Parts: sequence; structure tokens; C-alpha cells
Amino acid sequence: APTPAIDVNSKQQVTLGGSLKVAVYADNTAREAAVDAPAAGMIVFNSTGNKFQGYDGSAWVNLN
Repeated sequence: APTPAIDVNSKQQVTLGGSLKVAVYADNTAREAAVDAPAAGMIVFNSTGNKFQGYDGSAWVNLN
């Protein structure tokens, strides 16, 4: 079966090409509520601080 090029789930998380995922959250509180078990390498965009954040396996770090 073909893999969709773009998928958006009910949490507004976007998957591109089956592997890259970027989710947009208003702030850290919204991110924490939506992402209860982040995986190392996960990337989100925090729209309050206008920062991309990545999970390094133990903490969220600003990427820009």
C-alpha cells in the first residue's frame, strides 16, 4: 500500500513522507499536555516563543 506524503492526525501533528514529524503548540504547557512520551529526535514548534524545540532523549531544547 502506498505511504501518504502528508498526514495530519487529531492532535494536529504532521507526518511528512512517513518519518518526519513536526507539531505546532502554543506553549510548553500545551506541548506537555499533548506529548506525554516524546521520542528522542522529535521536533516541535513553540508558537509563543517562535522557537523550534527538539527532544534530546531527556529534555526539550531550543533549536534556534
